[in-house]
Amino acid sequence: FSLQSIVLPNSLTTIEYGAFWLCRSLKSVVIPDRVTIIGEGAFRGCNSLQGVVIPESVIEIREDAFSGCTSLPSIIIPDSVKYIEDRAFYGCISLEEIHMRNGNPREIEINAYDQDGGGSVPAFEDACDDCTLFVPPGTVNLYRKHPAFGKFEYIEEDNAPYGE
Repeated sequence: FSLQSIVLPNSLTTIEYGAFWLCRSLKSVVIPDRVTIIGEGAFRGCNSLQGVVIPESVIEIREDAFSGCTSLPSIIIPDSVKYIEDRAFYGCISLEEIHMRNGNPREIEINAYDQDGGGSVPAFEDACDDCTLFVPPGTVNLYRKHPAFGKFEYIEEDNAPYGE
């Protein structure tokens, strides 16, 4: 299977369970503005994926949605996202930057359990030991106090224009 890029149809509202699971040649995805849910394992194992834009319409990034996307260098998570489930970005070892657009991290439900403390695995586990979490100006302390985001060693204000 040699699909390298895809522009999903504008009528799409949900990317279903395992939709692109193990599409190892997939490098880029354009998700339409009507999608509200990126389903469980939707892009799991897409180890060539280097570019994905999550639109402002997305509310949920479900379990394992991007796990094993080992070539993904950065991700922008829009303000609209309210749920990031277990292992959503598990094993995304090339992640260097995560850009959070939400000015209030308390609005976001994200798995914050340690592997030793609960039965589940955090959303960004084994994803980015040295990556930087970029957050809206003036929110660094809010993110540092959050049970999941506070585990990031590097949290900085994101001064990039939000249209990018």
